[in-house]
Amino acid sequence: MKNKIDDALYKAVANNFDYYAFICPSLLMEEQIVPCLKKYILLTHAADRFKDISPLEIFYNRYYNFLLFQAAYLRLFRNDDLNLRQQEFKIIEAGDTIEGVDWAIVEQISNEVNLMS
Repeated sequence: MKNKIDDALYKAVANNFDYYAFICPSLLMEEQIVPCLKKYILLTHAADRFKDISPLEIFYNRYYNFLLFQAAYLRLFRNDDLNLRQQEFKIIEAGDTIEGVDWAIVEQISNEVNLMS
């Protein structure tokens, strides 16, 4: 994906952030899903901490990291008991409220993650 937010920025933004307020602690024990899940949670619940990142880039990165989490979760647990597909649709719908979303980029992100999983 173009314009991925740098891991160093995620680390800086995550300072003093309480992931446990937003997610089941057992999910944070699964090494395969933790990096993308933490990024998704930050982009969802602490987007204001990303001072120099546009809402559009937040949206693209949020969607990308959610898809990575979804793919890893489904590989690991082999079921969608968290209704991840429904959450994916909610994220896409949220894009309607953001000016300038290029739906071709959203499709590219989806295709990229599908190729990776």
